[in-house]
Amino acid sequence: MKVPLAARLRQIRRAKDKTQQQLGHLAKINYTTISRIESGEAKQVYADTVRDLAEALGVSADYLLGLADDPHPLQRKRRKPIDTRVQEETRA
Repeated sequence: MKVPLAARLRQIRRAKDKTQQQLGHLAKINYTTISRIESGEAKQVYADTVRDLAEALGVSADYLLGLADDPHPLQRKRRKPIDTRVQEETRA
């Protein structure tokens, strides 16, 4: 079930024991923006805002948006640079 951004943001913020002002400071976002999102007054939210809030709360943007059930961002495997892979393939 998709959870609205407003509810998920409020839930995570409270679970982390942060006020809107504290979260705003951490995310470098005005706390009134957080208040507007949580109250549902903000109908559209910039992607950068979602990203900044997710980073400040230590969750993935997908989780914050209700698109994922796992709050932790996926760890990306570090890949070799393309030019290194091309050199290895040409040697084989």
